[in-house]
Amino acid sequence: MDWQTLRVCLKVGLAVGLAYLLTFGERSHYSLYAVLTAALIVGENFGEDLNQSLVRLAGTLLGAVIGVGFLVTLGVDVWGVVATAVTAAFLSRQVKLEQLSRVTLAVCMVTLLLHPDRVVSYGMYRLLNTLIGAAIGLGVSILIWPVRAEAAVTQAVTKLLSLSADVLREVGAPRSDKADDDTDQAEQQLAKVFKAIRDARREGQVFRTSATATAERAILGGQVGLGAVAVSVGCERLTKNPSAAEFLSAVAVTAGRLADRAKALASPTANGMETAPAHEPPFEMPSPPADADLNATEGVLMAGVVGELRVIASALAVLERVTVKTTEHEKADQAKEAAKDKQGSGVDGIKGE
Repeated sequence: MDWQTLRVCLKVGLAVGLAYLLTFGERSHYSLYAVLTAALIVGENFGEDLNQSLVRLAGTLLGAVIGVGFLVTLGVDVWGVVATAVTAAFLSRQVKLEQLSRVTLAVCMVTLLLHPDRVVSYGMYRLLNTLIGAAIGLGVSILIWPVRAEAAVTQAVTKLLSLSADVLREVGAPRSDKADDDTDQAEQQLAKVFKAIRDARREGQVFRTSATATAERAILGGQVGLGAVAVSVGCERLTKNPSAAEFLSAVAVTAGRLADRAKALASPTANGMETAPAHEPPFEMPSPPADADLNATEGVLMAGVVGELRVIASALAVLERVTVKTTEHEKADQAKEAAKDKQGSGVDGIKGE
């Protein structure tokens, strides 16, 4: 387990303990709402925690109001439950918050079915304890080992560049389980990069800071990741046509050079460098063969592969000119990892003797 994972786990434990101690009302009955909210809010960075707290608070309030309203007007029967679920799903989907619909539906159904005899007191305790849990979760997130969303974006882009390099190096080689695994990991990391952009924007709204530069760097990294996956998939399709072999060989050479540049961009902070390597001058891209026996789809695929290689090269050229500043938390993490590596190499050396 790395230090980043351990740090998040310890923060979750601290938030849960404080939420339990500060529960409003009978602790055995209502601590769940404070504890659950605090546990769900604490995440990888402060921007993510802000998103989660907003979803929990909005979902709790909206679900409780809808549940109480339908309980008073229709009571608890099959048609009332159905109407409540449809209304909660419809209204929550009008608000542009991810996963709000699930939270609203859960709170609404619990309000309607679990405590119909004392719905007012239950709703009050639930809302208050949700507020307590959210406040504790955000407090722990920002005061205990704080991680800004901007740092999370940098880490996500760095990992995506490394995975993209692995995907590009597999281009032109026979398809293997490793290549499929590299492509899957790159696709998953793309989702993490776009999520990190959203978290950085939410954090910027609270601290009145601009996340433009962070988002731009993440978008460039995303272009490299998307391009690498597109080139890999396109070349896999083209391998079925023997006449495309020469083109695929040229693509593999270019992809390998781009992979080296992406890997170098992913490693400066790990090597203690503050800036990216110098930009490599543009090189000639492969071109589709004019005399190849291709159908319309394969011709379009070749043009698409060349276009994606150009996009990757352009994105890397911009990223190579961006100064990457290592945050204090990243430096601390790197120092811990270096100490572990040094200790591990020392143990291996003793065993070897």
